[in-house]
Amino acid sequence: MSIDDSELCNLRAVLNEVFGEENFVAVLVFDRNRKNDAKLFSVGHEYMVVYVRNKGLLTEMDIRLRAPKEGVEEIREEFERLRKAHHDNWELVSKGLREYYSAFEEDDPRLPLARYTRVDERGPFRSDGNPSWPGGGGPRYEVPHPVTGRPCKIPSRGWVWPTYERMKEEIDQGNIVFGPDETTIPGVRMNLFEKDVQVMRSVTFSYAQKASQDFAKIFDEKKIFDNPKSYLDMERLVAYLSSPGDLVLDFFAGTGTTAHGVLLANRGMPKARRFICIQLPEPITADTDAGRNALAVGFQTIADICKERVRLVINKLNEEDEGRLDLDGAKNQDRGFRVFKLAESNFTPWNAEVPHDAAALEHQLELHVDHILAGRTAQDLLYEILLKSGFPLTTPVEPLQLAGKTVHSVAGGALFLCLERALTLDVIRAMAEHKPERVVCLDAGFAGNDQLKANTAQIFKTKGVTSFKTV
Repeated sequence: MSIDDSELCNLRAVLNEVFGEENFVAVLVFDRNRKNDAKLFSVGHEYMVVYVRNKGLLTEMDIRLRAPKEGVEEIREEFERLRKAHHDNWELVSKGLREYYSAFEEDDPRLPLARYTRVDERGPFRSDGNPSWPGGGGPRYEVPHPVTGRPCKIPSRGWVWPTYERMKEEIDQGNIVFGPDETTIPGVRMNLFEKDVQVMRSVTFSYAQKASQDFAKIFDEKKIFDNPKSYLDMERLVAYLSSPGDLVLDFFAGTGTTAHGVLLANRGMPKARRFICIQLPEPITADTDAGRNALAVGFQTIADICKERVRLVINKLNEEDEGRLDLDGAKNQDRGFRVFKLAESNFTPWNAEVPHDAAALEHQLELHVDHILAGRTAQDLLYEILLKSGFPLTTPVEPLQLAGKTVHSVAGGALFLCLERALTLDVIRAMAEHKPERVVCLDAGFAGNDQLKANTAQIFKTKGVTSFKTV
């Protein structure tokens, strides 16, 4: 949950009640901007509060979260370019790499990688890794220097490896760097390209101005929303906290930053994460430039911006994927999504509290001669029946044309839904030939023809359809 200074303490108190104080994980800090007109302090950061359902279980399972180090792939490309240009002259490659690092600014997340200045055929590396036992009291044994043959100086806390035989394995793999002689404690080699993941830092530089500029680019450089969140931050968080195939839920979707982040995190993944975004139809007002711009292009609510943003992002990603395969060789991802609005049932409810007199009962029955509310579409009915039949809204639905009528095949034929209002024996027989597990038709489709309805039940029974219902 994202929050600023004013409500951080209250939010923590509420979440401690809901999730339990023992399930608190961290407060992430996003440094977004500078406010030079501030009188006391330039407060330009926001917070993100992180809780888990069961922290004890994560500890028991020894769950460790890791993310790719930012900038590693860029450095890999530069290293390969320098290596080719200088024909594996490692001194020149190292010099070129240091010049490349010098362009990193103070708040660049890649800056910690600038310590990898030594190079060889395995790529950039450091040789200052600590070989000593954490906390002290580690094993002490002789390690001969490869040149002098004399025992190397032992760290004051002892070696991190339990035996010389185990340390010898690291030496043979080239992971131990010795000094000029035995008076220097050997260092541990750390290779940038071999250990390119790390735990996420709790403080991130994420400037609001860049987030606003990136958001405007989605809508042809039009500013239609003030202070949007960074979708790149959300991409990192989604990739860090979830796995391909997971479901990401955002109860306060706003302009769709979470959905945008999920779509980006899915790039190149063999199995896509899914998302559910919920947003009240909060009206857009004309009291800001962004609000007036949004209204001018036809957006009436924040939810409208969210829906259009997701469509535009999907279109852009599909264009980028056009004509190529994903990284794992799989075909381009299906990035379809569905939008639903909360509404009353499409069917007139039976009023159980109606007075027990003939006139009132007659009126109630008249309401149910055609109990589908006026103005409701076949698609409205389809998804309500889908939910009431126990299927999620993401279930694949394929429209079929059978005997001149539209029949919806749900979940590969597990359920057939026919919402036609003029059913015939031909379409009934055609559905039965497909042998679905269950069939649901509109009661109005039989138009009071009890004989047709009875024949329909018998036809389905003969073909092994286990359930036939009308609504």
